[in-house]
Amino acid sequence: MQVKQMINRKFPGVEVVGSNYPPSATSVALGKLASFGTMGGIAVSLFGDKIFAALSMETPDLAKAMMDNKFGSCMGAWFIGNRSCLRMLIKHWEAATVSGEKN
Repeated sequence: MQVKQMINRKFPGVEVVGSNYPPSATSVALGKLASFGTMGGIAVSLFGDKIFAALSMETPDLAKAMMDNKFGSCMGAWFIGNRSCLRMLIKHWEAATVSGEKN
């Protein structure tokens, strides 16, 4: 709203319409990957011993450390994963178009 008011003060009569800028397909794919990573981290924190036993694998040291600190691991995975997912999908810049042409 502030940008619209500033443009209208400097250039009276100019129509300013805000809209969302769609993320690229790569950003959407990376955002989904970050979301899967978040859920995977939480799953390993809570059920790591059962997951690796079902896969007939030895539990890695990182998974053991995550299981020892379930609360911190889950919260870290949630905040970091959520932040990275949103970062992929949100653009922090605007594109100006005049008569349908990007400037």
